[in-house]
Parts: sequence; structure tokens; C-alpha cells
Amino acid sequence: MKKELSLRITIAVDNNIPAFAAFVNYDEKEMQDEPKIILVNFNAMFETMVEEDIGITFKEFFAENVVHEMLYMVQDIFE
Repeated sequence: MKKELSLRITIAVDNNIPAFAAFVNYDEKEMQDEPKIILVNFNAMFETMVEEDIGITFKEFFAENVVHEMLYMVQDIFE
């Protein structure tokens, strides 16, 4: 089965979510022309970088979290 994938992704800041990042899952039928949304909690990321030596740069940490949420998005799209 072949499924065409055309995505628009919006990355938005929400420092109130209880995570580093989150994929906002909308009903695909109702929101199919709207961009997918990934929320990012910069405060939580900065706090972790300051308090702990996680061994990577902020850019790497940010990318790791956003890509992690993108994988959830792809799983949701392909069920």
C-alpha cells in the first residue's frame, strides 16, 4: 500500500507542558489541511542543561526532542 505524505509542521513554544516537547494530535479527518504541531518547552530544556551534564549541546538536545515527537507524528499518520 502506497500512501503519499505531505506535511506542514509548526514548532511552537509552550513552557507549561510537563515535557521537553509534545506532538499535538488532532483528528486527521477534521484537521487534514492544518499543520501538525509540535510544542517545545524551552524552560524545561534549559533547566536540565543547567542542572545536569547531559553530555550534548543544546542544539542536539532540542533536535533530539523534536525528532522524537516527529516519530510519534509519523506513527499516528500511518496508524
